[in-house]
Amino acid sequence: MRKHNGMRPQDIVILLKIVSLGEQSWRYSDLSEMLNISQSEIAEALNRSMQARLVDSSKKTVFRASLLEFLVHGLKYVFPAQPGAIVRGIPTAHSARPLNKLIEEGGEAYVWPSSVGNIRGQSIVPLYNNVSFAIRKDPLLYEMLALLDAIRVGRAREQQLAIKSLERLINYSEKEDEEAGKT
Repeated sequence: MRKHNGMRPQDIVILLKIVSLGEQSWRYSDLSEMLNISQSEIAEALNRSMQARLVDSSKKTVFRASLLEFLVHGLKYVFPAQPGAIVRGIPTAHSARPLNKLIEEGGEAYVWPSSVGNIRGQSIVPLYNNVSFAIRKDPLLYEMLALLDAIRVGRAREQQLAIKSLERLINYSEKEDEEAGKT
């Protein structure tokens, strides 16, 4: 077995993309194209995720409960974030769906720096550079990544709301998978 050198931020993006795909079949080349991440990086990420017990041995099934446990309890320590300069970008954390519907912003918005962004706010470095590319056609992935940023940079209330929303999204996808298997 290969030595595990720790998780990398893109591993989380890849795992959440697989979750967002539900029962849809995929190949490494599909993930590569959808996320703008090389196939070799996809393969390495899934190897690391298998060693971390976040995917099964086929590297096709994400262990959702384990992933949630890691995201809720470890993400902000392993991949911390600090709000930065005011830039134009794509809303994230409490500034994006679904939290922007639950929390009235009193302060500055949080954004991923991007020339295609539509608001100004404090920059949050995304988990992976190509996040703005990856979310264009996947609103579920966008929601999950924005919720992760609320866990990474939010206050206690924002973190708790983000955790509940993230659990709902990941468990909803799991129930959808189970129901698809029954029919």
